[in-house]
Amino acid sequence: MSFGRGVNAFQKYSNDVGLGHNGVIVSLNYFDGIPDQSLIRSLECNELILIFKYLLKRDEKTKEKALNDLLSHLNSVEEDNSTELRLYFENDIFTLCWSQVYAKMTVSESKNIRTVSHIISIRLITILKKKISKFLPDLIPFVLLGCSDNDSSVSQSCSKELKKCFNDDSKKIVALWTMFQEQILTLIKNIVVIEDAASLSDKSYIDKDLSELRHTRLLTSAMNLLNTFVELNEVKYEKHQIEQELFSDIISEESLWKKVSFKSTNNLKLCEVLLIFLQKLYKSEILFKSSSNLKLIVRILLKALSQISSRNIRNLQTSIGPLLNDLTLLDTYKEGKIWSYDKAENTREKLCTFLTVISENPFPGNFTDMYMFYEQTSKHALLNNDNEWLVIWQKGLKSLVVLGARGRYSVQLYHEFWINYIKFLNSANLKGAEKYKENDLFKTLSTYKELKNQDDLKKNLSCLLSPSLLVNKLKELLEKNQSNDEKTNTIFEENILCLLMVSENNQSILNDLLDYIHDIIISKISSASANIKSLVDIFYFIVRSDIPNISKNIFKVINEIAASVDESNYDYLSNIVIAFSESNYIKAEEDNIDPIMIIEDFFIVANSININPIKIYQTLNGLNKLVLRELAEKSDFILSTLISDYISLYDFDDSIPLLFNLITINNIVLLYENSKRKNKIPEFIALLDQLDKTVIDGLLQSNTFLSETYLKLPSDLSNAIFDLSINSASENCIACSLAQSIKNAAIENVYAKTSDVISNAVSLIQANNIVAEYFFNSDISSLLNNYLVTIDSKLVTISNLGISSHLLNITDNSLDLQKLIKLINYISFVDKLLTKLPDFKDSYQVYLVTLVSEIATDYNCITSLPNDEFYAFNNTIYNSDLSSIDFISCINKLLLDDNTSTDDTPLTMFYADNDNENDLSLYYRSKILYRILENTVDTISTSALSTIVPIIETSVTKLVRSKTTDNISRQYIKCSIILKALEKFHSNQLFNKLRTMLLSELIGVNETDILNKSYRSLILLCDLLNSPDFEESYVPVPLQRLNMAFGSINKLLDSEIIYEQSFSSVRLILLNLFERLICVPSFKDVNFSVAYRLLADSLTMCQLDDTSFLFELRFSCMSLYQKIDNLDINFSNNEYGLEISDSIIELFFINFPQEENNQISKGFYYMLNKAVSKFDVKLLLECFDRFFEFYTTTGTSGNINQVRCIVTILRKLIIEKQKNAIIEFEFEKQKAINEDEDEDADADADADDEELEIRNNLIKDKMEINFGIPDALIKLLNDKMPEDYLEYENRLTYVSYLWNWVLVFCYFKDTSYNLRQLFLDQLRKKNLIEKFFTFISEQLDFHDNEFIQSIESSDVVYYNIGKDGFIPYEGALTRECKTLLVHLLYELFVHVGTYTNVWFLNIKDRSKQSDIDKMVSKHISPILISNELNNVENNISHLTAKDDVLTIRVNKITNEVKASYLIDEQKLEIALKLPSNYPLTNIQVHGISCVGVSDQKWKQWIMSAQRTITNMNGSMVGALELFTRNVNLQFSGFEECAICYSTLHAVDRKLPTKVCPTCNNKFHGSCLYKWFRSSNNNTCPLCRSEIALRR
Repeated sequence: MSFGRGVNAFQKYSNDVGLGHNGVIVSLNYFDGIPDQSLIRSLECNELILIFKYLLKRDEKTKEKALNDLLSHLNSVEEDNSTELRLYFENDIFTLCWSQVYAKMTVSESKNIRTVSHIISIRLITILKKKISKFLPDLIPFVLLGCSDNDSSVSQSCSKELKKCFNDDSKKIVALWTMFQEQILTLIKNIVVIEDAASLSDKSYIDKDLSELRHTRLLTSAMNLLNTFVELNEVKYEKHQIEQELFSDIISEESLWKKVSFKSTNNLKLCEVLLIFLQKLYKSEILFKSSSNLKLIVRILLKALSQISSRNIRNLQTSIGPLLNDLTLLDTYKEGKIWSYDKAENTREKLCTFLTVISENPFPGNFTDMYMFYEQTSKHALLNNDNEWLVIWQKGLKSLVVLGARGRYSVQLYHEFWINYIKFLNSANLKGAEKYKENDLFKTLSTYKELKNQDDLKKNLSCLLSPSLLVNKLKELLEKNQSNDEKTNTIFEENILCLLMVSENNQSILNDLLDYIHDIIISKISSASANIKSLVDIFYFIVRSDIPNISKNIFKVINEIAASVDESNYDYLSNIVIAFSESNYIKAEEDNIDPIMIIEDFFIVANSININPIKIYQTLNGLNKLVLRELAEKSDFILSTLISDYISLYDFDDSIPLLFNLITINNIVLLYENSKRKNKIPEFIALLDQLDKTVIDGLLQSNTFLSETYLKLPSDLSNAIFDLSINSASENCIACSLAQSIKNAAIENVYAKTSDVISNAVSLIQANNIVAEYFFNSDISSLLNNYLVTIDSKLVTISNLGISSHLLNITDNSLDLQKLIKLINYISFVDKLLTKLPDFKDSYQVYLVTLVSEIATDYNCITSLPNDEFYAFNNTIYNSDLSSIDFISCINKLLLDDNTSTDDTPLTMFYADNDNENDLSLYYRSKILYRILENTVDTISTSALSTIVPIIETSVTKLVRSKTTDNISRQYIKCSIILKALEKFHSNQLFNKLRTMLLSELIGVNETDILNKSYRSLILLCDLLNSPDFEESYVPVPLQRLNMAFGSINKLLDSEIIYEQSFSSVRLILLNLFERLICVPSFKDVNFSVAYRLLADSLTMCQLDDTSFLFELRFSCMSLYQKIDNLDINFSNNEYGLEISDSIIELFFINFPQEENNQISKGFYYMLNKAVSKFDVKLLLECFDRFFEFYTTTGTSGNINQVRCIVTILRKLIIEKQKNAIIEFEFEKQKAINEDEDEDADADADADDEELEIRNNLIKDKMEINFGIPDALIKLLNDKMPEDYLEYENRLTYVSYLWNWVLVFCYFKDTSYNLRQLFLDQLRKKNLIEKFFTFISEQLDFHDNEFIQSIESSDVVYYNIGKDGFIPYEGALTRECKTLLVHLLYELFVHVGTYTNVWFLNIKDRSKQSDIDKMVSKHISPILISNELNNVENNISHLTAKDDVLTIRVNKITNEVKASYLIDEQKLEIALKLPSNYPLTNIQVHGISCVGVSDQKWKQWIMSAQRTITNMNGSMVGALELFTRNVNLQFSGFEECAICYSTLHAVDRKLPTKVCPTCNNKFHGSCLYKWFRSSNNNTCPLCRSEIALRR
């Protein structure tokens, strides 16, 4: 039943529950089965109630959102196991409502709605498990409908979710189809029989076409469901009595089968599903149980045939196969009985037309289906073979010929057609079948291009015709040249040859063909006609086919071709030669013919007739590589020179590709040399990966390639070379060459420490571990001796060994930093390799890396360009476990040579002495040992110390008294580091005896002994006096012996030896000794005059260029002075005090030779600056001119920290000088003015203005000379401004320029207004203010957020020139320069006043102006605003002291100052407002209320206050002073009006200005006028005198 039959649609749902099984109606239609509102309201969760209400809306998006919310809740239950939510879903009311809504959702046109609704149902089944079992009949059919949905995305999602629900158990899923058979069929019947487009969609809201599409989609899904049902349940009609009625209703539904129609494309998918269903009905034997159903179906199918035409068949391709298969199956019913069911009389004609349309518009599978249909219908001769079937097949071939190889499925269709057409010809018993075969085959061969690629088709077709027939046809084509289309003939010939090649026993026929070709070529080779070219093409094809047993004739033809080459035929004959070289014939032997000789003859002839060399190169390149190699190896090969010329001249041009086969192991180096000459190495390397490995190996084994390219070209090219080389790393010579290149690059630091190169080295070692010896050197002594020679005395100042370093051979020879950095680079590389390859980490490598890590640390201290990477060594002894090291065992090994341990540990390497070890290696080994001992000394107890000290004492005593000099330095340095390591125990009495013995070595010592021996004892004594823990009462050495030792030192200082170079070390040791002694608390009363004498003498020596160990000496002097200074020793009464001070000051003016901006100079100048900072200013002022001259003449060429010290002193001295200059300036200025006035009085009274101006300028110039900024400093500002950005400028030059401005602003500190104006005029003359403003704005990167955000207020206001500890390196200087720029901008704002606003407003770049505004507003303006407001606050008491009626208020929130006068309870008030970007914008003065003053005068006051701030560089305090003075002058002398008793009139706020001529009392004009009116006379209210009344 359907709506179309006049049945009441609503009646069908009135008395049952539709598809429901739990008491509620479940329906697909739109008007029934809607959840009752009372049922929905019964849900306990408000969110679920809301979701169901949304699901009943018409809007699809609202439904989709509600479904997603519901799914989200279900996911929460599943993931979080929420008990509360689970209870809501376990409620039966929810499941009842959902089962009703679910049915509606499956009808929706939205794929998302259908998908999510199916997933929700399956999730409910998953979550509720057995609790939902009674609702499964309502849900499962719809879930399975979802799995059969017409849209694949919906069906796949549903199927995936269902598998997940049943844990991918396919048996359980299949069981659903059996358990719910009745419900499934009921649902299908409901869709097919009961529902229609009108019931599924409300026509009020959905148009008819959309309703039909919805119904069609649902029908398609239902039939998919039915197909699966039939397949899984193996439905047999007689075995399923329960379903008989349901099946019968579905099958007999005429409206369903009428959907099989091809008039429209809307039903195509449904048609296809129905046609497949028909096949399943046939197989299940249900179809034939009802003849009426069968007739109905057959008639509909036959009617549909006539709807298929060439116009629509392209859209019906997927339905044609099922339709043909259905017709084939139906034909089996009673030997074609079905054809009689068609009421039309043109069934055969209709069928022929249908088959013709199919054959003319084929689709893969159609020809196979058509043959199956022919095979079935031929049993009762439905169609005639000759007149009907043959025509249909030939039309199919014609369509393929027309289609050619252009179609998408042409290859497949050709193959399918001929397989089935051959079957047809073989079974149809046609008259002249052979002729049909021949003609139809030649049609195919003449057009089909893809035959050569279809082996199966070739074999099938080759059986149709004899090889002789094919050869004859080929000869016919060649001789007659029937076709004018050369391309078509070529296809035809090629296809014939393809069939000949696969024909059985084809050797004889091919030999005959080759003889034929040979004869024609001999007679016509020179004509180059198309016919001959075709012959050559045929021969080319045969050669490429490698057919056996025809080589003799192949040789005969190829020999003729080789001898007959000329310019006209070279192009295609050369292709034959190439094909011949690639074929198996090249290996054949026939009658002693050498195939290589034939090819060589070809090139000899080609070269002799002047063929273009490029063509010959291309032919050679196309030859088989083995053949080409064999040719090239011939010593007399004529083309060897030609190939070499080609390689030498190759231009690496993309337009001319390289002929790779010409490149051999013998000439690859020649190509490389060519690339070098033409600077085309990158292009050469790009070609390498296309060459044979043997050729590449030949290049890599050459003497030059790897050493000249790898790691000397950009990284991408070097990596490409490595990738080629690593494949051949098994070859030792290549691996070693590659390793040497890596090592050289590591030494030179050519990006050899980058991660990819490290990885390359690792890969190389793993590929061939023989190269490991290139990287991991075991001969450490030889390696170190190559790089380390002598100990530079400058190292001592930064060494942890200190003065003990002089136990070794210290020299003034500077280290070769270039050699040093190579060593560090290399070992840094080795260190990274060891990290990657820990198996190679042994004691030797750890020893070496540790040693070089110390060298790297020293390098960073003595160089001006330190490298942070040199601190990052990983495989040192320091990074190993040192906790197990025993200090006592270390002592035994060092002093007693207890090396009984056989452990091969890195520590053993540091104990062991090496005869090949030089002093510098020993020096660094000692440094490392000292660090190790220093770290382990904490494990020593006091009791253990008592066992150690005797051993040390014995060893030291024996050493000091020893007469031998063998290895004396090593023994002393060992003792020294032990004593230094025990520093924490130096205050122990156990060391007193040893100290006394060592001090005794100094008593009475003569000049020879002190130089040759005793100085070592003094060093050990220094090591024992280096304790900060000496108590007040503790005396480390007897005072008597100490005084005797001082006497000996005095004698030495009296001798001439102290000026000899050999005494230099002793001088340093003595300075070090006094530095320690002077710090001993118990020696505070000892007379250290000898120390002062030595210090004074040593400071004098520091001023001499030829002084030995100069850098160490000056450091030691300043270190001793610092210790003395820390003890507050007064030098004023000391005979050496003034000499010492003068010498220290003199150090500022010395340009020390070999001075670098490094840690050594940093430490020295830091101490020097600290020492001078405590000097009396008067002493320094005496040297002001020297400091200033030195700065202005050598400021940018000296050491940066030397200049820094001088700038520090100059800042202090300039400010001090300016204190006296203020008074002197005013005095001198007034004196000059008075003198000028006297001259004016004596001069002619008629002197003109010009002469007066000249006099004023002379006065001004005189003041500038005496009190202005020095011209030398002005010149530096003008001439030394950096021209480039900070990143590209020398840092010393740059910071020196900024220091010039620092000194300039010192002149502005606490100076007078007139002096400041003088300074500003000086700067303005050279336009320096504007230039410096512009300089700062260009140099500061306002987008450097990291720097801008790090600016602190203290850095803006104050410049601490020594804040970073005098660090001289680029990074610290860069940061200092940036910060100093900000500070100087602040100083400009403070001192130049209104020039700031003028400069800012004249910036034309608005973007830069905005950047400056933002930065200043954030970092500088708040400081200046705060200073200005604080200044006002501090001066309030001063401003208001004489005025009780004046009130000044400061508001720091609004940045505003208000000044008000209270006159007769009325306010006269102004406000001064500081803008947020002050001083880029000027302070604004506003008048708030005006009383007692005319508007004109009030405006004048406001303008004068504004002018004070802007034009005169004044402050807010100055503006307030001017304002208060104006007010006082205005109101002073005014009395109260005698009438109103007020100073200001209450209405017009005017002062009393009317005066009585008699009593002189004053009155307001308004008051007096009112008095006259009230008294009716014009007399004075007080004296009654008459007052003249004037208007």
